[in-house]
Amino acid sequence: MPKTRYVDLDGTLAYFDRWKGPTIIGPPVPVMLEKVKKWLAKGDEVVIFTARIVPDGHFTKLEERDAAKKAVEDWCVKFIGQPMKVTGEKGGDAIYDDRAVCIEINLGLTSEEKLLSEIQS
Repeated sequence: MPKTRYVDLDGTLAYFDRWKGPTIIGPPVPVMLEKVKKWLAKGDEVVIFTARIVPDGHFTKLEERDAAKKAVEDWCVKFIGQPMKVTGEKGGDAIYDDRAVCIEINLGLTSEEKLLSEIQS
């Protein structure tokens, strides 16, 4: 069954070392780019999420949001080879983000904590 995967742009799919502006996007992170292409090839939906277009204007001024979204869409066509849905929200069946901590469902443990407890028992 196909999954819907949400992939963060900066620091996950695109290289990020510092904020340079709403339309300046780093080159692709090769390992993640290949994962995205593989998921698309097998029929999964991939949605790109980024704080660049979040309505609160924290990173991007509200009047720059359309240009930021177009820059992300153009980046996707250039490197992924097709247009992608771009949003400022997380969702879907799986989320890939450089700032998130994965919590095991119904346990409240990080993946690392769960693995350590399994190793130690």
